[in-house]
Amino acid sequence: MNYFTCNICRYTFCTEEECERCPDCGKKDLRPATEEEIAQYQKFREEFKDNKSNC
Repeated sequence: MNYFTCNICRYTFCTEEECERCPDCGKKDLRPATEEEIAQYQKFREEFKDNKSNC
């Protein structure tokens, strides 16, 4: 899995493929997520039982 964070809106998400645009705000300013951002993302998903994606 690839984890990315948008530098504009700070949205963190995972995907199986490279991504050019943020799925939240649509901007082209993504970077690989840091370990801290990934941990926060996973904690959020567990807390809210968000099982929509494969990450």
